[in-house]
Amino acid sequence: MHINLKKSDIVHIAVFSLLILAAFANVFSMEFVWDDTVQIRDNTSITNISHIKEVFFEDTGTATTNGEDYTPYYRPLFTISLMIDAFLWGKNPFGYHLTNVLLHLEVTLLLYFSLLLIFNNRMIAMVAAAIFSLHPVHSEAVSYISARTHLLCALFSLASFYFYVCYKKVNNLRYLLATIFFIIFALLSNEMAVSLPAIFLLYEICIEKRNRRSFFYPACFFILTLTYVILRFIILHNYTWVDLPVKDRTLTGFDIIIRYLRLLILPVGLKVFYEIPLQKDFFNIHLFITFLLLIFHICLGYLFWKWSKPLFFGLLWIFVTLLPVSNIPAVIYPSLLAERYLYLPSVGFAIMTGLVIFYAFEHIKDKYDIERYIFFRRFSYGAGVFLAICLIFLSLSRNAPYKSDLELWKTAVSQEHSSIYSHYRLALAYEESGKLENAKDELEYVFKKNPQKIIQDRIIYLYHRLGLTDAQALYRIGVLYLDNQMYNSATVCFLKSVKNDDKMAEAHNALGISYFEQGLYSEAVAEFRKAVKLNPYNPGYLENLTNAENNLANIK
Repeated sequence: MHINLKKSDIVHIAVFSLLILAAFANVFSMEFVWDDTVQIRDNTSITNISHIKEVFFEDTGTATTNGEDYTPYYRPLFTISLMIDAFLWGKNPFGYHLTNVLLHLEVTLLLYFSLLLIFNNRMIAMVAAAIFSLHPVHSEAVSYISARTHLLCALFSLASFYFYVCYKKVNNLRYLLATIFFIIFALLSNEMAVSLPAIFLLYEICIEKRNRRSFFYPACFFILTLTYVILRFIILHNYTWVDLPVKDRTLTGFDIIIRYLRLLILPVGLKVFYEIPLQKDFFNIHLFITFLLLIFHICLGYLFWKWSKPLFFGLLWIFVTLLPVSNIPAVIYPSLLAERYLYLPSVGFAIMTGLVIFYAFEHIKDKYDIERYIFFRRFSYGAGVFLAICLIFLSLSRNAPYKSDLELWKTAVSQEHSSIYSHYRLALAYEESGKLENAKDELEYVFKKNPQKIIQDRIIYLYHRLGLTDAQALYRIGVLYLDNQMYNSATVCFLKSVKNDDKMAEAHNALGISYFEQGLYSEAVAEFRKAVKLNPYNPGYLENLTNAENNLANIK
């Protein structure tokens, strides 16, 4: 089935291209950031064409050695896209960014032609596609190369949707085969595509005339999706994301869905990384407000169902596609909430926006005379241009942190200072850029907040790079444990430190403090005496020795 292209469609395509180029003009000079370093820059497998068959039968996640928990993925088409870029561009990030921008343009055009096919109305299609092309929440999906998986998923999801609409209109088998083909491609790009059967079912209920066969094809697509889920389960060896009790996941998921809706409606205060608290208690004011907002959207959905089935379709598109990333099925660590997860759901928001604008124009056209209607149209065009300029500047601003890994995580820490993950990534960025003192400060902050063995090893490695001996490094780690009142771990580090260098007065003094805090006054006195002997002019050592001797005497 073909759409008869008019001159206005060519103009619209040119407008979308210019809008996207303006909104993402600053991404072409950006470096590899975040997972790009392990997925692309340091990943030798994407330059090996012979590896292309294996990506369909193995975990396509990239193991790291930087102290992060490993997250499994099965996204073979994403890996293949990186292989193609690696062949064309090598390690030049410009080419990878160009691919992402072109993919975003393709998704925008697919949305435009899909809506044109469904509604046969260029105003709805134009407004929806324009909003989608410029929405600032898409910045991460386009600017961050490794988020391409969401671009590919949306591209193939919309392609499958487009051909399904074609099939329903002309009943040609080749369109049904194309639908199945692109559903498979979407699933092999990102697991968010598991929501596609529900999208087709919603289309049948809200747009098509329902009959006994309305549920047949969505049911078949569900079986296809279930086959993918089982295959993914087998390939990843039952490994999944970090999990939590169902109650905690559900409460947190409701909170996250409302946060996503806010980002779609009001895309300000956008962040590189969101630190989302887990919701574990029914009885708190934040969760109460969340439930009120959910009830409001349910009521809104009911009104849409009664008044406009297409609006209901757009609203349910958002909720259905958000469900896989709501953290209700499983917790997505470390990014419980991320703007890139909104790329596919925002299609529903764009559809709703296009419909609302169209309904507003129709209402004014019917209610007022032609002169007022013309005035409203001119005013709307001006307002649209102003909104487009605002969205372009918001997008450019949101793109800016992706200039480099160091800039990205500096921004993340400034936006969410409590985020341990952001501080850790900033430490890695400082280390890679040669700013070892800054990296040390960030790692020490992380360790105080989250003292794990793998972080300890990372700090010791960094201490060695800064020229500290084993004894000095172990002493510094012990002090961090001591600050956290983890006296057993502190004691172990101090014992190793004095074993490496028995002449370190500060290590003996710190070991004495650790013993003292545990009530081991005899051992504390012995260590303080060693510290005083090595440095008799330090008043702190003498004071510690006196206190320990007094406590020991009181016990005796």
